[in-house]
Amino acid sequence: MLGPSGVRVLEFYIAHSAAINGLVVLYAILLLVARLNLRRIEERAVRQVQRQLDAAGYTGDRRARAHPPAADLAWPEIVAQGSRFPLVVGAKGWYPRLATPDNVARLLPVQALVERALAARRAAAAATDPEDKTG
Repeated sequence: MLGPSGVRVLEFYIAHSAAINGLVVLYAILLLVARLNLRRIEERAVRQVQRQLDAAGYTGDRRARAHPPAADLAWPEIVAQGSRFPLVVGAKGWYPRLATPDNVARLLPVQALVERALAARRAAAAATDPEDKTG
């Protein structure tokens, strides 16, 4: 069913399965650590966007979405403070990239950061709302 080439590939895999599987696991760990690194950087960026929204006096979501003040994020500073690993990878990425400000800015669009900052603001306001509407 496999043919002569398929049998040779199968024999090679059986003979070297520990090394092949080990490389696959190491690559998966590399991707996981790079993804966690990007998430850490993203949390820093969201906090900076929240500070910018507060400093600019944005109270409504519509105005913040239409004219986000976060177009001038300090990516070098965010990456330097948030990165603990030299690589980053997006949620659906298979190829890690160096954790440079340009790569991180491409992986984390400003509009998505504004949305996360606004969602965090709404969640914090709901948690501290004195009128509990559940009971």
